[in-house]
Amino acid sequence: MSRRLPAVVAVLAFLVLTAVAAARVRADLVDPLRPALERFGMQDLRDNFYYPSVALLQGRNPYDVADYKTHYPIDRPLPAYSPISLLVHLPLALLPLGAAETADFVVNAALLLVLARVALAGAGAPVTVARIFGIAALMTLSRAGQQTLYIGQCAVYVALGSAIALVEARRRPWLAGAGIAIACLKPSYGLPLGFLMLCRRDVGAFVRGAGLAALAGIAGAVVPIAAAGGIAPFVASVRHGMQVVATDPSYHEATSLIRIDVGALFGRFLGRSPGAAIEILLGILILGSAGAILWTREARAAAGGGEREPRPAGDGLACLALLLGLYHQSYDALLLVLPVTALLFGSRVWRPAAGGTWTRAALLALLLVPWFNLLATHAVLNRVETVRALWLPLATANGAALLLAYLTWAWGMSRTAPPRSPP
Repeated sequence: MSRRLPAVVAVLAFLVLTAVAAARVRADLVDPLRPALERFGMQDLRDNFYYPSVALLQGRNPYDVADYKTHYPIDRPLPAYSPISLLVHLPLALLPLGAAETADFVVNAALLLVLARVALAGAGAPVTVARIFGIAALMTLSRAGQQTLYIGQCAVYVALGSAIALVEARRRPWLAGAGIAIACLKPSYGLPLGFLMLCRRDVGAFVRGAGLAALAGIAGAVVPIAAAGGIAPFVASVRHGMQVVATDPSYHEATSLIRIDVGALFGRFLGRSPGAAIEILLGILILGSAGAILWTREARAAAGGGEREPRPAGDGLACLALLLGLYHQSYDALLLVLPVTALLFGSRVWRPAAGGTWTRAALLALLLVPWFNLLATHAVLNRVETVRALWLPLATANGAALLLAYLTWAWGMSRTAPPRSPP
């Protein structure tokens, strides 16, 4: 029994935390008859995933803001998610809204276990029931996990797709390609992920993933394009929808309380948007530097007979660069499970910095900030928004911690050679 105790405790912790999350959702579930009512339980599922796929089944274009709001009880327009999303969520669209909400919550909770399993494999660590459920419990308790389950976000399976793509790229390129295709559901995931995988020379997985994503995207866009009256009107509807979405305070760099990317970090410091040019430049600096490090490290490993699998150091750097380089909100921090797991359980191949144990501990502390920083929430920040000396450090803590972690991780990888295979 003593050997099974960690597993029993981890399973119970996961089940209890999941039940608490379910109770929270139920207490604040959106009202299907009053979409403008300020209730947020499963709001993203309703507005961004369920009714868009219902619209697809009914031959409409959910990217058309006016038509979408006229025919469906939603509160916000559909962001520029890929048409892949319309296909992925078709099974939910076949159900009544209430049943779809239940199914979405159960699937998201179950996929946390799968994500934990993939993270352990990526770290090169032994996979046990205690570790799988323990890591999943930590994710459920985290701010990112709570948000995902609460509003019905797609962050779990998009993060899972990204994790599978990174971890399985060399061993199972078709599985990794499927992961890339799922990640392309959100362009802010798919585009930087594809670039970084090319820099790691995961060409086979990238080509397969790009092909699958293209096929799924085209298939999902056929009905909306026909409903819009052609490709040009369809593109115009997507562009207009994004213009409407961009007026939301949660999107704007200076006012968003939940964005964790580097553009939002600078916007909060400036008190205004840094502008598109500056945001693009910051993204290029983050993703470009990560790509250069990954390219160089792979070249050294290939030239020196270095071990190629697993590659948790590169996986972690890619995750941090992906989250910082383009628009991301706090629920996307679920992707940090890869570097967090590598720090906790990583084997000898994980050497991100020359600083040893203290650097490892500091990195872990930084990565856990966006997971467990409950001060950077609307409940707290809205109360202190007039006191900038207090508001600013709280509002920038998550992005600043991620940026510092990225710089430390990148510095460490650039200073250490890839591990060599044992004799």
